[in-house]
Amino acid sequence: MKDVMDSSDVYLASFSLSALLDNLDWNREAMNLQKNMALGDAKHRRQVQDLFEEIRQSLADCVFAYAAQSGLPKADTLRLIDHLARMKPGDSDAGGVIENTTLTLLMALFYAVDVSALHKVN
Repeated sequence: MKDVMDSSDVYLASFSLSALLDNLDWNREAMNLQKNMALGDAKHRRQVQDLFEEIRQSLADCVFAYAAQSGLPKADTLRLIDHLARMKPGDSDAGGVIENTTLTLLMALFYAVDVSALHKVN
């Protein structure tokens, strides 16, 4: 059990929220795959996009769980705010609706914000 705890402590110490968030851009990845001729027909392209979206959602779920369990450090919270500020609902195919990934990251931000000072005022 101690080995598992040590491994998870090492992983969390090297956790980089900015690296995760910066790699969530499908358009950039699609252009890179297209440039390297790694995308095939429309069916294959759709499968790759769906897989990418599932990975994005899984990463957002991990950030949410991390924020809910232990809170986010100040630097990571600021990076999350910066990332969410750059997100625009109209950028996706969702037609102006907030994507699930963005909503999950927004909920992670809500967990990361410390409102204990507000409770002391009341």
